[in-house]
Amino acid sequence: MNWQIAELDNRSILSSSDAHSGPKIGREATVFVPTMKQFNPLRQSSNEVNNLTISFTYQDIVDAIKQNPNGKLKIGYTIEFFPEEGKYHWSGHRACNIKYTPDDVVKNGKTCPVCHQTLTIGVENQIRDRSTRIITVDKLRLIKNSAGMTFVYDPEKKRRPFVSLVPLLEVLTEINEGSATKALEKYNRLVNIASEFDILLRKPCAEINTLGGEKLAQAIQIIRNRKVYINPGYDGVFGTVKIFNEPVDSNKTELTSVEEKQPTLFKLT
Repeated sequence: MNWQIAELDNRSILSSSDAHSGPKIGREATVFVPTMKQFNPLRQSSNEVNNLTISFTYQDIVDAIKQNPNGKLKIGYTIEFFPEEGKYHWSGHRACNIKYTPDDVVKNGKTCPVCHQTLTIGVENQIRDRSTRIITVDKLRLIKNSAGMTFVYDPEKKRRPFVSLVPLLEVLTEINEGSATKALEKYNRLVNIASEFDILLRKPCAEINTLGGEKLAQAIQIIRNRKVYINPGYDGVFGTVKIFNEPVDSNKTELTSVEEKQPTLFKLT
């Protein structure tokens, strides 16, 4: 969404997680990578990446954010949750059970058709009102790495890409049909073997199948392909993201934009 605002064209876009509870920490992140050409973590195995030691300072991070061309680090990509989960993503009026897509607002206006009060305008429409360009889903560029992880680029590939994930514990909870106890037991076992990001981003699905079973491997593949079911939030109602079970009024993400294959997650250029 930020890519639609011209004032942000030369700004670094960062991502960070909520810190109000343990499970939320690290859910979103900004990934910094070395600028040296001989290093490309996406051509290396997950074990090589995890065991790599890089010396850098706080100033190196500042330089990366400021896009210093002589810096040791730069922003590689950001890790996001699906923004539709936010409770003000679309516009609407929950008291009257009215939910509008951005196009609905343009077509029908900002007045609730039931109570005739002003709708609570969602983030997508707020961005559209401030944007200097409209980037539709079909214009986005999707690039998959060798692990099948989909990275989303702007149409001209001028900005750092992002990936969208579903937290591992939420994945396991859905697989275990809402059983928090079973999901937590499996989660603790898995993260003692590999990190959550390693499982969600990098490990081959065949290895995930061995570690956590066929259902988990299928779920990870669906997330990496951005084929989850989404019911966007509105007017204080949180949105929902499901992998296997389609929620009521959901919209399955079908990012059928330009899709490319490359052996790396991003290009170190």
